[in-house]
Amino acid sequence: MINIVSLYLLSSLLWASPVEPLNVAAVSPDLQKLEEMLLFGLPASRQRQFIEARTAWRKYRDAECGFRQVNFPMWTSVEECKHLMLHQRATDIRLQLRWQHGLPGNVR
Repeated sequence: MINIVSLYLLSSLLWASPVEPLNVAAVSPDLQKLEEMLLFGLPASRQRQFIEARTAWRKYRDAECGFRQVNFPMWTSVEECKHLMLHQRATDIRLQLRWQHGLPGNVR
């Protein structure tokens, strides 16, 4: 049987607010800058494909975060989901920039 203390501890874990407020708007310009660097480094014949992939990723992000919010509202918010996915996308774009330029290490 679950006692009151266990229930309280569990609820405090589920509804705890993050230490730092999430700022999705601050991450987006950084991601946009990375995407532009990658886009303009591509040959003209490949830029359309990148734009289509970027559009598809944005649709996926919105659908996935909406799905998570509806089905797992206690575990994540739309803002948290977008924040996480933007960071993952930025990591992917940095990797692609390294491939594109043959650079070792981090691209900022």
